[in-house]
Amino acid sequence: MKDIELISFDAADTLIKLAVSIGDHYAYVAGRYGVIAEVEEINKSFKQVFASTAPLNEQGQKGFTWWTKVIAQTFAGLGFSEKDFGDFENFVSELYAELEKENAWVVYPDVEPCLKYLQSLDFRMVVFSNFDERLIKILHDLNLNIYFEQIICSTQIGYAKPDPKAFLKLAEIVNLKPQKILHIGDGFENDYLGSLRADFKALYLNRSGLKIYKPLNPKNELNHLTEIEEIFPKINIRKHYKNTRNY
Repeated sequence: MKDIELISFDAADTLIKLAVSIGDHYAYVAGRYGVIAEVEEINKSFKQVFASTAPLNEQGQKGFTWWTKVIAQTFAGLGFSEKDFGDFENFVSELYAELEKENAWVVYPDVEPCLKYLQSLDFRMVVFSNFDERLIKILHDLNLNIYFEQIICSTQIGYAKPDPKAFLKLAEIVNLKPQKILHIGDGFENDYLGSLRADFKALYLNRSGLKIYKPLNPKNELNHLTEIEEIFPKINIRKHYKNTRNY
């Protein structure tokens, strides 16, 4: 880790999470269109659809098209067709906007202490997520954007994690060799293994603590973001050198 110059963070379920479940949002907006579905049933259907759908890696407004397909398939799994909503396109637009609101998301309590600590060590930091451009507004509204030099979404670059091309594109954008970048995320395949395949350094954030996966190196698993202080102690060689080289 001594050669790391930039730290890249995943967003959803790493830095931020929905204040209530995706099913709560879907059920709330669908109810306004006369479609009544149980929250837990929506969550179950969404999880299945999301897992079986290729990652969001299209550019521009195609992100909206991607979500339209996911939403349609989620409700189809519950026996509802687009016609049941009357104006399905308008429903999706409302739901899309609903999940962009500031109060839809919350920041994990360990995030800002971690970011402030890394900032004190002069690390460059970015967000790199399989998300659409709404993420930029969400992080801005939550005042997290101040810690990052860039917020990079898969819809902007045409590739999505875990494709190594996505990580190599990130390295190109920040103008660093992959070996100089550490990526941290909660996705074992998308974040941890994907970044390793691109020759990045990687840390797997396992908030649950459940030993479902076995990282290639047990030291590369975090249960809490403030554990980063153990990996980069306060007496940091890079910062020390920077502060004393002119003497």
